[in-house]
Amino acid sequence: MSSKNMKSAEDWLHTVRRFMNEDSLDTYVDSKRDVLPATEFMRLLTAAEHRRVEIRTGKLFDKIPKGLFR
Repeated sequence: MSSKNMKSAEDWLHTVRRFMNEDSLDTYVDSKRDVLPATEFMRLLTAAEHRRVEIRTGKLFDKIPKGLFR
């Protein structure tokens, strides 16, 4: 994937927001593990962690409050 085609962190967040539970989110992330370049996969992981907090709290956040990350 060229740098032109790489998704931004915000793009990944929009992608993972379609998942309504952590199991389906984890399945999606696992399916991308060996497909994406390392830097792109790290962006996906960051977005997935953001989405996990949103799923657990039932709220959408532009930025996650520091106290909610565990």
